[in-house]
Amino acid sequence: MSRNVDSVKDINDSKETWRLAVRIMDVWSVVNNKGIEHLEMIVMDSLGDWIQVLIRHDHLLKWKEVIKENMTCIINNGSVYNNDFQWKGNESSLPKRLRAGFV
Repeated sequence: MSRNVDSVKDINDSKETWRLAVRIMDVWSVVNNKGIEHLEMIVMDSLGDWIQVLIRHDHLLKWKEVIKENMTCIINNGSVYNNDFQWKGNESSLPKRLRAGFV
């Protein structure tokens, strides 16, 4: 039996077992000052709630060519943390970031 999906608005740092059905609205690559690349994206669930998601550099090769804007996907599990980076999609609607794994 398949596990129910969670809503973006319900994400918090109380657990790491999230299952989100989302549409990828925007995706971009980031290279830090050490030359290490990772992916970031804005995803939206069926209720219209958005969150910024980060795909770590050690998962980059697996997902870089697969992840495209406007595709739908299931994101499973991830670490939630406050978005204290310099860039934020929207200060009020993206208070948290999710370091995620995909199905």
